[in-house]
Amino acid sequence: MTGERPGLPDTSDLRGSVLTPSDEGYEAARGIFNDRLAGHPAMIVRCADAADVRRALRWARAEGLEVSVRGGGHGLGGWASNDDGLVVDLTRMRRVLVDPGTRTAWIGGGARAGDVVSEAARHGLVPVTGVTPSVGMGGLATGAGEGYLTPLHGYASDNVLEFEVVTASGDTVQASATQRPDLYWALRGAGPNFGVVTAMRIRLHPLPEQVIGGSLTFTTADIPRATRNSWELMEHGSPFSFPQTMYARGGDGSPTVTVFPGHTGPSGVAAREIGALRAGTDPVDDTAATTYAGLLHQLDPDGDVEDEGGSRHLWDCFHLPFEGARGEQVDLVLSLLPSFGPNTMMELWPTRPAEIVGSESVIPRSRGVTLVVLGMWTDPADDAREIGIVERISDTLRSSGLVRESPSASNHVTVYTVNRVRDLYGADDFARLQRLKSLYDPDNVFRNCYNVPPGS
Repeated sequence: MTGERPGLPDTSDLRGSVLTPSDEGYEAARGIFNDRLAGHPAMIVRCADAADVRRALRWARAEGLEVSVRGGGHGLGGWASNDDGLVVDLTRMRRVLVDPGTRTAWIGGGARAGDVVSEAARHGLVPVTGVTPSVGMGGLATGAGEGYLTPLHGYASDNVLEFEVVTASGDTVQASATQRPDLYWALRGAGPNFGVVTAMRIRLHPLPEQVIGGSLTFTTADIPRATRNSWELMEHGSPFSFPQTMYARGGDGSPTVTVFPGHTGPSGVAAREIGALRAGTDPVDDTAATTYAGLLHQLDPDGDVEDEGGSRHLWDCFHLPFEGARGEQVDLVLSLLPSFGPNTMMELWPTRPAEIVGSESVIPRSRGVTLVVLGMWTDPADDAREIGIVERISDTLRSSGLVRESPSASNHVTVYTVNRVRDLYGADDFARLQRLKSLYDPDNVFRNCYNVPPGS
């Protein structure tokens, strides 16, 4: 910690609470998913409502403090934390109000996927989420948001009907298709740049009658065929299919591949498509029927970011378009496996968002395969080695000429560069975002994100 500590503000009108480094509970509250980038903020304001968010931003301006916003705390770039600044902490704002008649829900800015799934299920409904329960819905839906229901119901961002946002100036505004439509367009894909999302009204869908979870684990000899099978299903599967293919190294150092079918469709379709994943191979098969909540928890059983145990991360994210040369794309993926370390993983899933009428937003809708390469370790002494492995793999992918920026980049990258943001949105939309940024956040208060700097 390097800066001078600000004085504690008058908190008499605060519904929430303030934590500083000397307070009990501060260490737990400053923790985020990526422990490598967890900072030591001067002040954590645990907000109870939008009025608390306004107060927190006012204090930050008065003291000249850097601002970070924490919803679920999953931001891989460490954007929910900082050193010597102020964290607007929304983790107490997790209320979920379901209206079964309209199949919608108002959710708080700190609500997590598991919160919304649990409450919606009481009414036979489900939101579009990612693939783990502890991810904050606000961060997910302002950065596309892909998951099991995306091929059928679109990105999580497509399913936001209205935002409540506290802007840098301290104003609380609403954004929807009819209120501030330009801001609504920008919030669904570049949202953290424009303010603190304190609530959202989202669309819900009928709960799937059948869900298949579990996994198929393949031997080393079956990896090429398993890769081709999963790629075929990612491109041509039904909208009920969201297979995730995960590559790693086994205990003996040999590569392994596990496919999680993540199927939400009728039994006949599920049997046919899971059979297609097995074709010509002999995997260990532990697929089984489950609930949507069970599917959401299979990769994150505890469902709580606070229980990650000090894990350290470096992630990068790429897009392999379906119109590309599939043979070259598959060969590229397979060529990366020998460079993995024991803590390196690679995950592939389909980007096939359903087309939603009236859902125009800044997020690109290019169909293809999302590829995430990641390192996950616990010992700080291993940082240089693990970072080097992921960076070398990422460099190979970029230099291949086969990849583009992923629509899910802002939710799955650790390292930000303005050129990558421009490449993701395209020159025209990036310029439009910059103009909106100048209107709503001219001083770039909300720069701890996949940042769009203000522009004319």
